[in-house]
Amino acid sequence: MDYGEADALNRAIRLVALKHRARATSLLGQIGLHPGQEILLLELEAHGPQTQIQLAGRCDCEAPTITQLAQKLEANGLISREPSSSDGRATVVDLTDKGRALLEPLRQRWLELAEST
Repeated sequence: MDYGEADALNRAIRLVALKHRARATSLLGQIGLHPGQEILLLELEAHGPQTQIQLAGRCDCEAPTITQLAQKLEANGLISREPSSSDGRATVVDLTDKGRALLEPLRQRWLELAEST
């Protein structure tokens, strides 16, 4: 690949990423979420309650990022955070009933995002 091809490819990827992010912001905003929050909810749906460290690994992000996301989602009543019964240093995150109720609208927007990108 020469520079011209690499430049064209990188610009196309950048454009897709920008459009995807803008569309995600719009669609997720309809249900009161911000980009990044959806993946945490979807991981909890797929794998059940887990520690913030486990979520960080599954979401491919740093633990402090999960802490910030979890604090906001907890404040909105979508998740709960409780000390781990087996590890006093860990916090276990789980969906609340309100969070579970948001999953179907979230899945609909997740599908729409993929189809429209």
